[in-house]
Amino acid sequence: MKYLMQTLSSSGATASGGIAMSKRGAMKLQIQLFYKQLTEGCGKQHCTNENCASNSSNKKLSCDEAAAQAILLAKNKVELCNDHRSKIARTDNLRSDMRIYNNGLRENAEETPATTLDIKNIAYLFHKVPLLKEVVCRSCPDYCTLWKYCTTKQASVESMCLPPLKQAISNVFSNSKLLNRQTEDSKQEQPTSAACATNNLNSAAPKTIKTVPYMPTVDMTFFRTLFVHILEDEQLQEALNEAVSKLIHEVEKEVSRNPNQYKTDPNYLNLIVIMLECPLMQSPESLEEVFPTLLKIVAKLPLATQVALVHHWSMYDGNQLRNIIETIQQLIAYQVAMNYMDETDRAAHNDETIINASKALNILYFSSILGGEVDCTRDEQGAAASKLMRDAAPAGEDDFHIGVIDAGDWVSDLGKELKLVGLDSIEPLVPQTEFVNEALNDVIKIDKDYANYRISQQGTNKYSFLHYPFLLTTLSKTTYLFYDNRVRMYSERRRTLMSSLFSGSAINPFLKIQVRRAHIINDTLVQLEMATENLKNLRKQLYVEFDGEEGADEGGVSKEFFALMVEEIFNPANGTFILVEESQLFWFNPESFEGQMQYKLIGIILGLAIYNNCILDIKFPAFLYKKLLGRRAKFRDIKDIYPVVYRSLCDILSYSGNVEQDMMLTFRVEYSDIYGCPHTHDLKKEGNKIPVTNSNRQEYVDLYSDWLLNTSVEEQFNAFLGGFELVLSKSPLKYLFKPKEVELLLCGSEHYDFKELEDSADYDGGFTRDSQTVKDFWSVVHELSEEEQKTLLQFSTGSDRAPVGGLSKLKMILARNGPDSDRLPTAHTCFNVILLPDYKNKIKLRERLLKAIKYSKGFGML
Repeated sequence: MKYLMQTLSSSGATASGGIAMSKRGAMKLQIQLFYKQLTEGCGKQHCTNENCASNSSNKKLSCDEAAAQAILLAKNKVELCNDHRSKIARTDNLRSDMRIYNNGLRENAEETPATTLDIKNIAYLFHKVPLLKEVVCRSCPDYCTLWKYCTTKQASVESMCLPPLKQAISNVFSNSKLLNRQTEDSKQEQPTSAACATNNLNSAAPKTIKTVPYMPTVDMTFFRTLFVHILEDEQLQEALNEAVSKLIHEVEKEVSRNPNQYKTDPNYLNLIVIMLECPLMQSPESLEEVFPTLLKIVAKLPLATQVALVHHWSMYDGNQLRNIIETIQQLIAYQVAMNYMDETDRAAHNDETIINASKALNILYFSSILGGEVDCTRDEQGAAASKLMRDAAPAGEDDFHIGVIDAGDWVSDLGKELKLVGLDSIEPLVPQTEFVNEALNDVIKIDKDYANYRISQQGTNKYSFLHYPFLLTTLSKTTYLFYDNRVRMYSERRRTLMSSLFSGSAINPFLKIQVRRAHIINDTLVQLEMATENLKNLRKQLYVEFDGEEGADEGGVSKEFFALMVEEIFNPANGTFILVEESQLFWFNPESFEGQMQYKLIGIILGLAIYNNCILDIKFPAFLYKKLLGRRAKFRDIKDIYPVVYRSLCDILSYSGNVEQDMMLTFRVEYSDIYGCPHTHDLKKEGNKIPVTNSNRQEYVDLYSDWLLNTSVEEQFNAFLGGFELVLSKSPLKYLFKPKEVELLLCGSEHYDFKELEDSADYDGGFTRDSQTVKDFWSVVHELSEEEQKTLLQFSTGSDRAPVGGLSKLKMILARNGPDSDRLPTAHTCFNVILLPDYKNKIKLRERLLKAIKYSKGFGML
């Protein structure tokens, strides 16, 4: 709830002019003041208030704790510190600008106090803002005399310079033409070295910008500095606030009357860029009305002007961009807190303010990607190989997937125009986690939102958060994927029933696999090979039967099936995969005797696991999931699986001596396979004749990395990828998830919090949370070793991994299974149910439970 906490720290009441605050507004303001008092203090040294951060005896509260405490104090009408005042937040970047300019203006002088507007700052402000100076001259006939006096005497700023300056700010910021004139005036001045330093803050090198239509022409370094000086005085703040409010509402009306104005007047982009960085947008008053109106203007921008903004903002450094993002996220959290936390039928995807904020964040999201390190290269060879494999498989009957979304539809229009997707980002300006809004995810009704997305793909204007997946948590995206997979399964079931009616023969609506435990690999591969004769079979719901065992597959049998398959597939004795000792991860065996069909069918197994929502205990390097999403592995990925090799290559790159003479390397590499047989490979033609030198060592490292991670296992991996995509080629997987999220989706989490499992558990058959046997059970569980706890998970759910979102998402059920007896506990893994006799004491419960989880395996043996 990160942004909800930030919202509570700045949420206040709507107060415009002489309009009185509403009761709700007054309460919000109280919460705001208490939150600031609890987190920042009142500013008074040695404050004695026990609810103030300035009290040295108080412990520091987290955001969550402070927010909860603030609500409680406001509800109980506790008194605030006398000296506590609500102040408009200032960004670190603005403070930095202020220091740079003040230092350039006044050498060896102390920094201006935050509450005083220095005369020299007034002089500087007039000097740097010629348009303001012009307006002041018109407002005050004796301006020149006052100006001379102000710059030579220590006169009172408030009594002599402030009124005309306040009028000037009001005039300029309430008139779009005057504001854009100021933009032109400010750009005519040569930037100082300090300004350049500020503009390139945190940038490793000057950025180049692509020329696109409608580019903003504003110099934001100038305006950031101007805002800093205005914020030094409350009267100037008030003038700016009133002017900005008037300007934004007038622009919004003008845009509504003439929406095509965007295409001919780039001044609107200047206004947007300036206003989004105005610190007053973070104030409580702005969050109520002004800022949502500004985002409404942004949301109406046509695609060409969105592209222009992306390129403009990509020139910012991360801190500057983050300030804008945090303000928008704060607004979303504010809307959620005020309107959707009471669990009513209201849906966030119908909220105009949240919709407009999402569209604005979409522009910033691509700006962050474009301005950072980007790799847009695709694994064309892998994609071509997997396409050939899919094309080689018979298509089967006509597709009855009515309304099922094609994978390409998941890419946003802005992403298509920029030719960028989230996977292209290596190191964005702002981490992608900063775009996730947890407060919003808590109130999204995913089933309705997914339905809206499907409807929107048929040409309607329905809004869905799936248009902007960067807002979503991994858990939310997993739930969306679950719905999408289920829709495909039900579509196939409906198609099968239709085919049965027309053909007159019974067709199984499930992908049914019947296997013998002793021959699970061979039985599965044979049946999957038969299933691929019609690709639509792979999109049916999986149904597994173990030969000679009872147990209807409601999910639990499939979980055990996948667990046994993985155990066999990754058995090093089979030679299909090798276990890399230094990392304890599995990788493809380049010298494997297995054919492409074997790897293809293994890829199908992994695809079916994701499609049927099953978690596998597999240990691939993290970059494999990047390769599954269509990207080639790079040099930086070697450290995941071959850390020693990675360090050696780094040593080559950083070596200060003569690489050719001291290391005597060539572009031919020598290696041994798992059987001990020596091999060689030329990274370039006649590589043994090409020495590695200081000038070509980067090429050597890149070629070696590509061979080690891609080329050497190309045949095996491409077959594996082809099988994976036979199942998931139409899935939104690669457009919703990042590689780390795919790993979490497929492998689950190894973070086990059994307290979460206990808190989320339900009870049945006469058990309650207060039953003695229930208390004994959880006491025993918390005392188990980690391996025993994982075995318990395997026993009760069919998997020893925690799903996305943690153990609380399992929803375990403890059901009473009769009175005390010597019977062992049993489980329905399909529904995460443990059937527990009402044992007479904890000792007996522990003994019976440990025996059950250790020796139970299979179905029909309980």
